[in-house]
Amino acid sequence: MESNDERFRKFKEEIDKEIDERRAYNKLIGNAVTISVCGALLGIIPYLGWLILVFGFCYCCYAFKKTLSGIAILSLIVSALALFLRYIYATTF
Repeated sequence: MESNDERFRKFKEEIDKEIDERRAYNKLIGNAVTISVCGALLGIIPYLGWLILVFGFCYCCYAFKKTLSGIAILSLIVSALALFLRYIYATTF
């Protein structure tokens, strides 16, 4: 039979694990949004802009796949839109 101390320790470990998972989840979404916005702003740099946009799009896809949240899909849309506009700009001018 478990003592109260052992049950409390297990409960505390479970709570700590959930808190760490939530922090990682929030950090992943925050990074996706930051990379998406920075990619959209830095995408106008010649030659290097393509690399930044593609990296941002891939990272946003990864974040969306891992989290399936609304903010992740918003960052994915922003990144895809920036990549599309860069393509239009590169082919027309």
